[in-house]
Amino acid sequence: MTNSEDEQSEFERRQLEDVYASVAADLQRAEPIYSHAINALWAGNGAASLAVATAMKGGGLGKAALLPLACFLLGLICMCAGSMESLIRLSSTVRRKERASSILQFRIDDFKSPSETAGLSLRHPRTRWALIAGSLFILGCIFGFLVLAFDAGTPTIASIPAEK
Repeated sequence: MTNSEDEQSEFERRQLEDVYASVAADLQRAEPIYSHAINALWAGNGAASLAVATAMKGGGLGKAALLPLACFLLGLICMCAGSMESLIRLSSTVRRKERASSILQFRIDDFKSPSETAGLSLRHPRTRWALIAGSLFILGCIFGFLVLAFDAGTPTIASIPAEK
């Protein structure tokens, strides 16, 4: 190699290091945001489910409130499903890697990009399920607002006589 080729190679290597450092910094900023979003979905769907169910049981809301309640509960189920799928996939990958005698026996999907590892990819199960749970949370909030705004004349569960 000539001196100019060495300089070019060194320049390209430094450029690549800068790119990797930038990606690493972005991932460090993204990880707490991702964790916060996941925790907020758990808390939001759970608290909203409890609030709607308590209001319904107390007779403050009619049967129309079952729709937002269903959205919030489905959101919780989605969060559980995402965690379970992630755990099952990870344990399967770990077991498969433990049985391998060479890196050549690894599957291509055993290797994750840094963004996939951080959950910033639709290939990540928790991310897919969290997007569904977030959508359900938004729908539940919209339906809940509509129930509160337009459900004034609907009979409540507590006002309906029980069958004998």
